[in-house]
Amino acid sequence: MSRLKDQHASIWEGLKQKSIPIIRPVPTDRYKNKWERDFARSYLDPLVHSGILRGYCYECIKLRLADGAFYCPDFFAPFADEVLAIYEVKGWLREAARLRFLVARDLFPQFQWHMMERKAGQWQDRKV
Repeated sequence: MSRLKDQHASIWEGLKQKSIPIIRPVPTDRYKNKWERDFARSYLDPLVHSGILRGYCYECIKLRLADGAFYCPDFFAPFADEVLAIYEVKGWLREAARLRFLVARDLFPQFQWHMMERKAGQWQDRKV
């Protein structure tokens, strides 16, 4: 056991001498853009703190639409009353993204679907 400890210690000493960073900083912002970060902080976080939502996760599920076609929604959020919601946040909606959203909504009716946009500082469910 001490031989293994000595090897481990020598590796660490070698790394220190070469100035190789041992631990990389963890990214503080896991979101791909500011819209998604702002939506999580200003819309979803208050719902979690008030107990309406049990929590949420960012890009944590992938739904299969067809062979080779998948849809990964921005947020998956289970409500306290066991309703499962999916939130998609869009500043600009491309036609391909709109079609994927519509196909996913039709294929997975067990979820409550929301396409969110920000107007005048307020988050609103966009009619798609």
